[in-house]
Amino acid sequence: MGMKCPHCHKSIENESQSTKDWNSFGYQSPLITCPKCSKDFLCKAFHEPAAEGIDKKWLNVGIPLKRALIYTAIWAVCWSAIYFIPSLTIPLKIRVLLLGLSGLFMLYGLLDWWTVIRIKSGKEAKLLLKLVQESEKRLQDENYVRRLYNLGYKVPKKYLPKDLQ
Repeated sequence: MGMKCPHCHKSIENESQSTKDWNSFGYQSPLITCPKCSKDFLCKAFHEPAAEGIDKKWLNVGIPLKRALIYTAIWAVCWSAIYFIPSLTIPLKIRVLLLGLSGLFMLYGLLDWWTVIRIKSGKEAKLLLKLVQESEKRLQDENYVRRLYNLGYKVPKKYLPKDLQ
């Protein structure tokens, strides 16, 4: 993820953020230190889950299940049109388009079915719990909390050092 430092305006790549698990939901340290000017800033795309909480929508199976069913139905209609309607009825360009669409909807459907399985199996909940635990560990570091606080991040009182409460 490329971003610009608000202090020196240089484009930076933050290795520690870009190598995070792609499925981290944006829950990671919002504190970025510019490698060019060494100044700290907050990235609004990232959130400390122990401080801000976890959005329960990530554990709601309803939305990915509905999408999976819709994508699977569209995939089935595309395949049916390709294989069960005689070749003479559908022009070649339309058949190629249907083939491409069926592949795309099959991919989207499989991704959503995979998400449904991860939610139902508890893997998503375990991942979110791990992200909260990592966040709590970061928030135990008084220096880290002070840096967040000084940048205007709303750190819950329970994590603040005594002199900042």
